Amino acid sequence: MKHINTNPLQKNKDREMKDSFYYYNNLRNQGAKRWTIPMDTPEHLDTAIETAEALLDELKAIQKQRIKSYLKLFHARHAIDEASQRTKLLANGNDPTVHRSYKGAV
Repeated sequence: MKHINTNPLQKNKDREMKDSFYYYNNLRNQGAKRWTIPMDTPEHLDTAIETAEALLDELKAIQKQRIKSYLKLFHARHAIDEASQRTKLLANGNDPTVHRSYKGAV
């Protein structure tokens, strides 16, 4: 006869492990892994430097968080995505309708 664990603490732990595995599988690949940096004008260089400094501060803060590694990567990728979107938006003259791409770089 199979033993069925009715301990509520163990059931909670099992549920947390399932949730953790689900989020690990679904979040570990989300977000940007690269940053498009337009570099056609001196203003692009200024924007890149400002954005890189802000991104570096944010990545350092993410690295210090006491969370699971896949969540750190998830937050870091979203920070990189925001940096990429910002540089493309500013390179496109602050036109929010075309900031997803700069010269075809998505």
